[in-house]
Amino acid sequence: QEFVDKYKVDYNDLRYVINNYVSDGDSTRQKGMAEMIDKEAYKKFKDAYPDTELKTLLKWKHKIRQEVDTFYSEKIKPLMYTE
Repeated sequence: QEFVDKYKVDYNDLRYVINNYVSDGDSTRQKGMAEMIDKEAYKKFKDAYPDTELKTLLKWKHKIRQEVDTFYSEKIKPLMYTE
């Protein structure tokens, strides 16, 4: 929920991306990623954070892809592969 609130993406879209995430895959080709980081989500983000450093859609998308990878690697993957 914190991720959703911070980046203003749809919760169900994020769940779909995480459920289908391939950690060694290309971040631009993850299932559901394009739908999650669309112009509508970026507009919500810009409305919430008008003074953000992420001034363009392209920079925002790049940041989201990085953050999803970090979120998956640090929070989800360890839960999946515990003994």
